[in-house]
Amino acid sequence: AIIIFINNNANKNINVNNVTFSQNNGGSYGALYLHDTCTATIVDSRFNTNVGLYGGAIYGQGGTNIIVRTSNFTGNTAGWGGGIYTNASTATVSDSTFTGNTGALGGAIYIIESSTLNVAGTTFKNNVANVSSNGRGGGIFSSGSTATINASIFNGNSALDYGGGIYGEATNNIN
Repeated sequence: AIIIFINNNANKNINVNNVTFSQNNGGSYGALYLHDTCTATIVDSRFNTNVGLYGGAIYGQGGTNIIVRTSNFTGNTAGWGGGIYTNASTATVSDSTFTGNTGALGGAIYIIESSTLNVAGTTFKNNVANVSSNGRGGGIFSSGSTATINASIFNGNSALDYGGGIYGEATNNIN
């Protein structure tokens, strides 16, 4: 797993281009951990079968700006957010695929605490929110955040409780 913790005096831009993250187990934070107002641009990359409690593939918090383009998230697993987890951060995902990711909440993407999610041209297929008592948001789980989704496909996603495709709660805005 890669941990990127940026202090206020460091370069705050991270570029990941044509990289494969496969079978990483970050314990609490999957394959890629981002923190402290950095901007991470991820292009033409693959996240396969990574595991973490928060964000199997990517975890971002503390004002992080995550930009994902033309990338694939397949078979990642987490307690929250099999593919991507954001806490008080922004994620922009375009022309990407999320297939077969699993999370207790948010099979593919989990956003909380005033996060912003922008999704365009992205496919969510066969992702699962699998907690028996409250599995929510097979594709996307959003709480207290803003999600804008355009020209995307949700197919075969499931949740054991609510929102097979998308679940939103707590003053959430979904456009």
